[in-house]
Amino acid sequence: AGVVADVEAASSLLKFYLSRAQRLGILRPRALACAPTDACEEERAALIEATRRAGASAVVVVPEPMAAAIGAGLDVSSPYAQMVVDVGDGVTDIAVIRSGALVTTSAVRTACSDLRHSVSQTIAFRYGALLFSEEAERLMRIVGASGDYERERLFLTQGTDLLSAESMSLCVSSHDVVEAVEQPLEIIGGAIQKAVHNLPPEASCEVIETGLCLTGGGAQLQGLPER
Repeated sequence: AGVVADVEAASSLLKFYLSRAQRLGILRPRALACAPTDACEEERAALIEATRRAGASAVVVVPEPMAAAIGAGLDVSSPYAQMVVDVGDGVTDIAVIRSGALVTTSAVRTACSDLRHSVSQTIAFRYGALLFSEEAERLMRIVGASGDYERERLFLTQGTDLLSAESMSLCVSSHDVVEAVEQPLEIIGGAIQKAVHNLPPEASCEVIETGLCLTGGGAQLQGLPER
């Protein structure tokens, strides 16, 4: 969930990207890797080992929210506190940055993968079909995080019948998806709320002025910024 669980598999995946740097004439490139702020020493070590096995001569690990803030174009050197919420695939990482440093951090291992899993589980329970992973992703993105129960929409989707193990088509309601993503979204929202409440008074006032920067794949989820 947002960290390296299999060093060998991660290394094989990274070799493709590092080989592109080698084609530019760099024999063993240096690599910058990102880790969640709650990653333990073993998880950081696994990330470094996987990157080195893939061909990096040296690896520097930076916190994911800091990298996300730079990628989003925030001036991380600003003396005013800025809050970043990075909703990735396995981790929602929250940080307040001021003068190039992390003032406070918190993370919850609930993110986009949990939203997809919850959609798949709900459909399996109600319709007896296991959605193809790309279909769970598609439904999640179409319905989004708005929690709209007023207008029901029906979607034709594909999955596998849990009894016969054969491919099947089924029609699901947008209400099913809204209910499925509600619990993971509550966890994410609760983590953000707790992080805001725990801010020092001065940083809290500055964050109110500067706003909240939502990054990561989850930032593209329809209705999440408003929620």
